[in-house]
Amino acid sequence: MTELDRNLECIFVMVGAIFVASIVIIAAILSYFEMGYNPIEYTISELALYRYRTLFSIGLVSAGCLLIPFFIKLERELVNIKENLRKSATAVAIFASICTSMVGVIPDIEYRKVFDLFHIFVAVIAFGGSATYIFLYSILMYKGHSSPMYKGPQFKRHVSYYGIFIFGNFIILLLIFIPPIEWMLFINILTWNFITAYYIIKYKFSGIPGIYYKEEQYPEMLEKFEESLMILKQLNLEDDPMAEVLKENIKFIKSAQDKN
Repeated sequence: MTELDRNLECIFVMVGAIFVASIVIIAAILSYFEMGYNPIEYTISELALYRYRTLFSIGLVSAGCLLIPFFIKLERELVNIKENLRKSATAVAIFASICTSMVGVIPDIEYRKVFDLFHIFVAVIAFGGSATYIFLYSILMYKGHSSPMYKGPQFKRHVSYYGIFIFGNFIILLLIFIPPIEWMLFINILTWNFITAYYIIKYKFSGIPGIYYKEEQYPEMLEKFEESLMILKQLNLEDDPMAEVLKENIKFIKSAQDKN
């Protein structure tokens, strides 16, 4: 498995976050100049009623689809902290992602009232679910620093604090439902996912359960992997799948060191 294969979900989310934010903002700007859409007065969802609703739809559907594989990967990273909390966060995240995609469904004018009810339902779950999974994952990231069994990526504490801030952003939106706060929540959710994906990539997953490393650890990890491979060779297990994983990591680190 190559480095690209290991990080594919994270790369999709990082590129996707930029793409989704850009395409929705472009739809808002075009709608502003041509039809008077004002993000201070109108919600994000109201872009679906304007001429450039297809851009809005593409953005929201893409966001929901790209996030699901990422959350499955994130669940596998945050192990040995709080298992029930981890599973709950992932279940909420996947359901919220599905609803995010549904928010992008273009309304049918003939059934406007029914559609409005459907749209409000999925939009509330998309925003509320996103704020909730970010809050739960943030707790896991924070507790990861004090869990002796956790060997996954060490997320900076400010990522956890940012997640709690986003949940607060959602509470404020419930209390004071005005479009600028909704736009702020939308951008913050995309930003949190981008930052989280970045940290997973920064801490390279070795392919060996429970072992992660970042660039400054390359010399130390190279020594450990070579020692482990030597032990397998002495046991005549050079063709063992674990030996192949070790060889891949050794090759990756040496290649990275040669580039530097």
